Amino acid sequence: MSNRQDRPLAKKLLHALGLLALALFLLYVAVQFVLIFHRSYKTETAIRYTLAESLNLTGVVAFDAVDVPGSGNLGYLVQDGERVTNGTVVAECYTDDTQGLQRERLDRLERSITLLTKSQNSAGSELSVLTNQTKQALYNLLDKLDTAQYTGISDAQDSFLLAQNRLQISTGQTADFSQSIAALQTEYDGIKAQLDTLQTVTATTNGYFSRTEASPAIRTDCRALADADPATLQKMLADGFPAADTNRAGQIATG
Repeated sequence: MSNRQDRPLAKKLLHALGLLALALFLLYVAVQFVLIFHRSYKTETAIRYTLAESLNLTGVVAFDAVDVPGSGNLGYLVQDGERVTNGTVVAECYTDDTQGLQRERLDRLERSITLLTKSQNSAGSELSVLTNQTKQALYNLLDKLDTAQYTGISDAQDSFLLAQNRLQISTGQTADFSQSIAALQTEYDGIKAQLDTLQTVTATTNGYFSRTEASPAIRTDCRALADADPATLQKMLADGFPAADTNRAGQIATG
């Protein structure tokens, strides 16, 4: 008889515990909603600021250099700052203006021959890869033209022509460029034979070459510069330095 009386009591107890658990869960959800939608944020104002300082100085840089004798209408074959070795031809002496144009033509012919020779090496390349390379090279060329990056236009143009030529060979539009290369080589050899008769200026030591226009035409004692105090250096700058020889094609920095 007692067991029958305990069953309703147990059911009521379980029901009450269930309601309590549900109430606690709903209370937890309500608290979370309040915290989420009524959360306050602390804000701060940040100011981006850049501080830069500059100091302009007047001075000289001294280094050991060897003059490269030469005069006249010179056409330089090496760039300023390029490293040369003893015997390297750094310039050639032109007797008329057409020879300078011939040198420019010779350089363009050499680039064209190299480009066409590379263009024939397209074996094994997939058409999709060549097409993508052509598009990318064209976009790069147009970007340099649009942004006025004129120093890189020649390389960008060569990259586009190389990709375009390889695409032509891959699709069968052109078998090869052997005839074009042969014609360009014939013209190249003829111009080179004429320029090979010109008088040249060669480097007499190893170092870094710079033209007369890019190198300081002054001569002084490096030891005197090293031992001078700031006041003496300021006076030397104000008085100037003795000019170097005028019969010079440039100089080679050796140290």
